[in-house]
Amino acid sequence: KDPTDDIEGYDAGRKTSILASIAFGRHIRPEEIHTEGITGVTVEDAAYASDFDCEIKLLGRAERNADGKINAMVSPVFVKRDRLIAGVNGVFNALCVTGEKTGEIMLYGQGAGKNAPAAAVMNDVLDCARDKAFTPVYSWERGDGDEIADYTENETRLYIRGYSKNKEASLTEIREGFGGVRVLSRENAPENETAFVTGADKEGTLREILAGIRDFVPASVIRIY
Repeated sequence: KDPTDDIEGYDAGRKTSILASIAFGRHIRPEEIHTEGITGVTVEDAAYASDFDCEIKLLGRAERNADGKINAMVSPVFVKRDRLIAGVNGVFNALCVTGEKTGEIMLYGQGAGKNAPAAAVMNDVLDCARDKAFTPVYSWERGDGDEIADYTENETRLYIRGYSKNKEASLTEIREGFGGVRVLSRENAPENETAFVTGADKEGTLREILAGIRDFVPASVIRIY
């Protein structure tokens, strides 16, 4: 009845915590994962996503860096329509695993409603009742609180939508600041609205550039997956 855990990303954060702990062998706590929900996503953002041939999805992601730290995050992202996960809608959930040799593999099925969660709970009850010798056991080492990488150090592209008094002047500064951008369009956009996609760089660097753009007030910032 209360959708807060879903729309604020808390549920996805808990699932990402469990999956990351299993995958990488160290305890990753939900509160250590940078989490953003979908309450700030608007129909305007969806229209611009369509112009970029994308869908907007709430994703929990985790991968290990070369230095051993874990990139873990939950946030809305632009997903290209040719990606498998772009077609996941309604009560369906998906889990994507990317292997060095296999590429992207997706597990897909119902994750809400009455029947699917009830079946999952009963499966856990039956596993507990069975002989433990035949029950798979998942475990991971204790975390020391230093497993998670700073998300602002992650390389990404950003979709940015905002408003300015002088659109042409701010666009010139945006292009110069970011070293080139892809400007997006939608029907019936107000004259003072600008939406664009940046090139790839560290997220912290991109946000510093954005903060330095004069006469431009950001309304939405969404990562590109």
